[in-house]
Amino acid sequence: MRERARHYTAAIAALYPGDATTGALTDEAGLQEDWDDQPCPALDPSSGLCDLYEHRPLTCRVFGPALRWSDGAVGACELCYEGASDDEIARRAVTVRHEAEERALLAELNLPDTIVAFALALPGESQ
Repeated sequence: MRERARHYTAAIAALYPGDATTGALTDEAGLQEDWDDQPCPALDPSSGLCDLYEHRPLTCRVFGPALRWSDGAVGACELCYEGASDDEIARRAVTVRHEAEERALLAELNLPDTIVAFALALPGESQ
């Protein structure tokens, strides 16, 4: 899984809206939509199942519904809302209430805001 993550992060490094060395994300709005076509490195290519499912990050736990963040921004998977207007998506968005807890955990672990692939590609004890 770490090797898949390293390949993914290497492939997107030139377009990453942040520091591609540390994975620190500085402009979430700058994430490229064409990355959506790339499978998450946590997905086992042979089974299609998530290798992190029991320990998946917040972004994966809330995948599916349109999300309204504390700053009012609404994010949604295009595949889940194909053909829906921005207004329709915004009316159906749910408010994320765990954002503060996620930020506190990132601070405690001394990790930057990043994407799943960069988090997986970071060196760790079990490689």
